[in-house]
Amino acid sequence: MSSAPDAPIQDGFFLRVDDPDQLTTYLRQRGWMAPGEAIQALSPAGDGNMNCTIRVVTSARRLVVKQGRPWVERYPSIPAPAGRTLVEAAFYETVAAVPAVAGRMPALVGVDREHRVLVMDDCVGFADVTGVYSGGTLDPAVLDTLLAYLAALHRLPVGDPAVIPFSNEPMQALNHAYIFALPLVCDADASLRLDGITPGLSRLAERLSAEAVYSDAVARLGQRYLHGAPRALVHGDFFPGSWLARDRDVVVIDPEFCFAGAPEFDYGVMAAHLMLAGQDDELVRRITGAALAQGLEADLVAGFAGVEVMRRLIGVAQLPKLSLPLAAKAALLDRSRRLVLGN
Repeated sequence: MSSAPDAPIQDGFFLRVDDPDQLTTYLRQRGWMAPGEAIQALSPAGDGNMNCTIRVVTSARRLVVKQGRPWVERYPSIPAPAGRTLVEAAFYETVAAVPAVAGRMPALVGVDREHRVLVMDDCVGFADVTGVYSGGTLDPAVLDTLLAYLAALHRLPVGDPAVIPFSNEPMQALNHAYIFALPLVCDADASLRLDGITPGLSRLAERLSAEAVYSDAVARLGQRYLHGAPRALVHGDFFPGSWLARDRDVVVIDPEFCFAGAPEFDYGVMAAHLMLAGQDDELVRRITGAALAQGLEADLVAGFAGVEVMRRLIGVAQLPKLSLPLAAKAALLDRSRRLVLGN
């Protein structure tokens, strides 16, 4: 049922993309929409997994409204820390004084901590870069801009790791499970799911998970992810779905998985997705070269890249625009093995 435009917002409410009356009331009561301003259109903003994210077109401007719920938006059966949007807000607030980082992110309009809601300016004319998974090519100039963003982000002083956004243990624990642990659990449900995606994929997953040296190496990398020294503020989900481009202009979004830890994780995830997308290996070498120029560990970048390749192929968090035959997935999983084992 739609709420009347002037009805008070109740505690514990959830935003709805199909309820402009509710959103009008909410935004007006918090001063994020003027009294004479009207909502003209609502739609989901992007294809993200984690949050309820709504694009709001008003008579005056365009906003993105994001709410964290106690579950993963795309997979409601999976619990998730509801406070993740507040961690994301703290990230935006932390980087606000650094133009090389904040200038490549949406402007934060406001935060409702009680209901775990962020309001940001919409990046009009920008689109995510996930077209690389279906035949698109990443512009090297866009890659260079993304690498400059990472270098500036990782130079920020971490300060006290116990202070948000540097402490993000619930989200790290969730991410750890779905990156480093669950993809290598082979049971009947996993086999059915994987073969439903690509017939024969479960056999590849079983073979990889049965290799103790590989599983042990993945587990060690997982411990580096969870308990590594807090050397930098890490974006935590640095992949094409978090990059928006308009020609060669680039914006980075969705730092809700941020944490204080190993900056190699961002470089490894970035490299993994260019491998998955079949981009030229020269672009991958530019990523590893940039990491080395920052004094980072090449083996750790490679290991994190290998794990990310693996989990995107046999884990739950599949890439909807990535469609590969079994032979291509087998080759990528073999590459994952070599990266994780240091070959």
